[in-house]
Amino acid sequence: MFNCLIMAAGEHMRSIAFPAIGTGNLGFPRDEVARIMIGQCFNFAYNFQGKKLDVHFVIFPGDKENRKAFEKTLSDFQNTGNPKGSFDHFSSSYRGAEGRSAAQSRDLQWPSIVLSDGSHEGQMEAKKWITNTLLQERETLTIDNNSVFFFGQREHDELLSFQTIHRVTIKVMISNGKASLRIVGPPRGVVAAALAVELLCCQVQEEFATCEEIEMLQSLVQWHCNALPELAEPENNATLEKAYWAEHTSKTINVKGSTVNVLFRDKKVVDHLGKRHDIERRCLLNVDYTKFGKGSDASFHKRTPENRAGHSKRTKLFNEAGLEIVTIEKIDNPLLEGHFQVKRNFLSAKPETMYQSVPAQFCDLVCRAGFHRLYSQPREEKFGAGIYFCRKPPTLSYQEDPFGADEFIYIFEAQVLTGKSTNGSPGLIVPPVLGTDPLILYDSVTGGTHTAVIFNSRQAYPEYLITCRRVRGKTTV
Repeated sequence: MFNCLIMAAGEHMRSIAFPAIGTGNLGFPRDEVARIMIGQCFNFAYNFQGKKLDVHFVIFPGDKENRKAFEKTLSDFQNTGNPKGSFDHFSSSYRGAEGRSAAQSRDLQWPSIVLSDGSHEGQMEAKKWITNTLLQERETLTIDNNSVFFFGQREHDELLSFQTIHRVTIKVMISNGKASLRIVGPPRGVVAAALAVELLCCQVQEEFATCEEIEMLQSLVQWHCNALPELAEPENNATLEKAYWAEHTSKTINVKGSTVNVLFRDKKVVDHLGKRHDIERRCLLNVDYTKFGKGSDASFHKRTPENRAGHSKRTKLFNEAGLEIVTIEKIDNPLLEGHFQVKRNFLSAKPETMYQSVPAQFCDLVCRAGFHRLYSQPREEKFGAGIYFCRKPPTLSYQEDPFGADEFIYIFEAQVLTGKSTNGSPGLIVPPVLGTDPLILYDSVTGGTHTAVIFNSRQAYPEYLITCRRVRGKTTV
């Protein structure tokens, strides 16, 4: 009920009405229901500083007992402000959530946070992040995020502005191939700066994923129009291809400040003068990625939850590794699959089923743009600076507790092209030379029986994202 009041105020509503919840067929005690509901209204009024919000309780006219219970409880609240400790539970909870008493929070307009992610796991991750980041009174906070490696001048300028705005110092730290940002300052400034930094990292991740999609598209398919060669430029090409892939009949696009309309069925372009020109869609590398599936112009990938009952072998395999499967999602990304097929044809290699653990913050990036060495790193890169996979569900022994900040464990099951392989070693940034020709290299390296390392992300295709938790009392080996 308190969240309902918060949402009503957030939508700038003037009034809201509640029935006597639970007093009908459910049979809850009328006095207790009245005490809880009216108590929540008083709690809201006590902590919320905003415009007037009228709250109405709707009672069935013939239910005299309910009416008496609400009238008496309302009278008690108005006379004493806190009958029989009605505020006690909420006030204690409020102090625990915000780190301060309700009286000290009168200046806060929003005394709660509503999580609305579509998945239970997403809400759990968000709750843990909020608890560990926003609700801690601290003067120092470290954010571990390898997206920092993608920062350019603009992002570093933003960090400087955050320091000035929030009166904190922000230090970028790089150690053993991992990046983090340390924020130091007054607690409120630290929290505000942390939110700004996290948003900046999300924006950088989105830009990186978009650029990767544009680049992958440019090497698979191109749109050509002799009269308007600008349509073949990467961003324009990607815009047209997304619309075509989503089976639109036309797409309006801006070229050199003028609007043109591309008619996919007619294979024509209508320029700003109304002239019609021929346009051609050319598939490169002898692969038409659209045969792998269709989608929307908003995204090239989709994640489809699957029933765990149909994955008994996977469940057993993961359980043997000390992991309990929570959800299984099938990944469809025709763009990634097209590139994977090109690489498979080039290497003439049979793919192997392998696994990789990835922090929650990078799962969507893998689904969109494929694997990257910065998303999931071992304690030490003993076999080279590449992308590491396990031949069985990971026991996490090769990583330095990468999920300490996550509520769950996220493991990708992938098809990996190892091709011709040899032993890896520290310092490798590409596979070793295969023979005497320095331009001919191995396709991958190995690190013992269970570890494989590739140096080209197109050699792996993510098929499933499996969300797990550790099995209590079971030790992995």
